[in-house]
Amino acid sequence: GGSPGPARPLHRIPPSAAPRLQTNRSAIAVVPPEDVWGPIQAIRSVHDRAYARWMPHVNLLYPFLGPDAPAEGLERAAASVEPFDAVLGAFRTFDRKRGESTLWLAPESLDRFVALHSALEAAHPECFEGSRHPGGFHPHLSVGQAGSPAERDRLLAEFSREWRPVRFRVDSIAWLVRGDDTPFSIGRRVTLGGGQAAKGS
Repeated sequence: GGSPGPARPLHRIPPSAAPRLQTNRSAIAVVPPEDVWGPIQAIRSVHDRAYARWMPHVNLLYPFLGPDAPAEGLERAAASVEPFDAVLGAFRTFDRKRGESTLWLAPESLDRFVALHSALEAAHPECFEGSRHPGGFHPHLSVGQAGSPAERDRLLAEFSREWRPVRFRVDSIAWLVRGDDTPFSIGRRVTLGGGQAAKGS
């Protein structure tokens, strides 16, 4: 033997030469179970302009590959990360241009989200948008936008005053897809930890 298999040359294509297959109609995300959506959606329905397009979610890879792309890389990455508990306990902001801000819930299990993102990004290095931002990947669940620093501060105080931490188990990642004029839905779920819990249940 010694001769490389037919698939080997594909792995030598430099990223700059590879076609950009990502689409903003596809994402890999953590989606909390619907039974904890209530208080999140109560805020988003009023303050988040993406409310109709997205369900509550923490993006891990976005944009991602189209829904016909093979899932083996996702499955291997998910298998390498054990399920974990997440808590959405506090609000934070990203400041944008012209005084605008995005308001978001910060997961307290920060290191677990970062480890999950790193495993996924290693499997799909062509989808590295999340690490381009200053400070790298910041897991967040967006809940709204503010048009000025004063509005940002008012909303932060308003949201924080009534908020009770939301807890849920992260035992899978969701491959989200949408059409041109339809909201995101879960195309498939990929189990964390190699799917042993699913096999044994």
